[in-house]
Amino acid sequence: MKKVLQVLLLGVLATSMSAVQANKMETFSGKTFFAPRTLLNNTAWMNTNMQKMMMDEDKFGANFQASAFYASSNVERSRKGLGHYFGTPVVVSDAAQSDSNINDDAIFRSDKTMSADIAPYRQVWGANLSYNQRLDKVLEGLYFSVQAPIAQARHTLLKDRKVTANVGAFDYFTGTASDKANALTSAKFYSGYKEKTALADIKAAVGYEVVKSDKVHVGLEATLMIPVGNKVTGEFVFEPVLGFGADHWAFGAGLHSGFKLYEGHESALDLMVGLDYQYVMSADQVRTAKAKDKSFYGMLAKAADTSATPAANVLTQAVKVEKGSMFDGCATLCYNHGDFNFDLGYNFFAREAETVKAKDASKAIGYSSAEARGTDATYANHLVADSAVVAADIDYAVAAAPRLISNKVFGSAGYTFDMEAPVGLSIGGSYEWAYENSGTSGYEFWFKAGVSF
Repeated sequence: MKKVLQVLLLGVLATSMSAVQANKMETFSGKTFFAPRTLLNNTAWMNTNMQKMMMDEDKFGANFQASAFYASSNVERSRKGLGHYFGTPVVVSDAAQSDSNINDDAIFRSDKTMSADIAPYRQVWGANLSYNQRLDKVLEGLYFSVQAPIAQARHTLLKDRKVTANVGAFDYFTGTASDKANALTSAKFYSGYKEKTALADIKAAVGYEVVKSDKVHVGLEATLMIPVGNKVTGEFVFEPVLGFGADHWAFGAGLHSGFKLYEGHESALDLMVGLDYQYVMSADQVRTAKAKDKSFYGMLAKAADTSATPAANVLTQAVKVEKGSMFDGCATLCYNHGDFNFDLGYNFFAREAETVKAKDASKAIGYSSAEARGTDATYANHLVADSAVVAADIDYAVAAAPRLISNKVFGSAGYTFDMEAPVGLSIGGSYEWAYENSGTSGYEFWFKAGVSF
């Protein structure tokens, strides 16, 4: 059994070393969609203080837990990381600046200037409910579990914005029609914050204890993730999403094990190792693409149009999203002294890059990139359309969430009331850091209460 333990520890070490290599990986930019790590892919806080709350096979064999949690991204890391993820901070100036990212001479008079500091910031809070049940009467060692977090996500996009003279530039980004352009209806900026409350998917598992003794237990399980989160709309940049966005089912397998490292008269030290693999099915979802070599805030127009249309309006559409594999691994040292218990652990998470494919590219066909040409201050002259958009010009890669690799350290402390139906209480916290800017770095706190019967 020592060899088994060594193999498991080496596996955790190998994943840690692979995470270190992420320092040499890519910094992503120009993306239109952000996919956070889902709440149910979080073995760290879900499995803390479990060794004292195991299901008792001599009783009904059930365990129920409720956890209140709060998580927040690191503001400065978000500003530098996710700010670049969506593009460098946008600066719109007067018509004399011909290299404007959004072709401002097609939209704004020369007296309108604006700057915006893109600093995406994410907060999530809520409660996770979990139920575990032994099924020894059906088959010795069989069990099942189900868990479902209900949460509220709050996203802030802009740390600061400055507008001089007229406010037309910022009005455009937030969805107000301008001089020669229709209103932006997709991928909009917003002041303040956006919130979404939803049941962030449901995870069910059926498992079997393949090894069970006083020193070691190992369980294998099959898992199913049911999508019940909120729908992705594409209306705003950095919109709050919970779960897989109400579209993607996932299935997988897991391993949960415990090893007794030390046992004294009133104390014990265990090593808990959990590995969870998920394969996320493909599904249709709304995302914002762009015309190649053009900004998705640039202008499109048809031959007879008198007003240009923001490209994001045309290219925000239902696409096929292929998510692929995710891995969540956790190693926890669990120390018990009497009825007190303390956990200290490390968590590694990796997610495969998405692939986004067109469902119907014809929506953009017939449009051309456009700009207003004229010499008067009101740009009253006609729109000029050039560079016709064809299917091959549409870039869907900007709408795909890239790979995500992150690490987390966590700890918790708890007390178990030794009674007929043991009740456990614990508090914990963690800090997570992503090696690339495709994920958030930040802290999390939780309070957990459970009962076994």
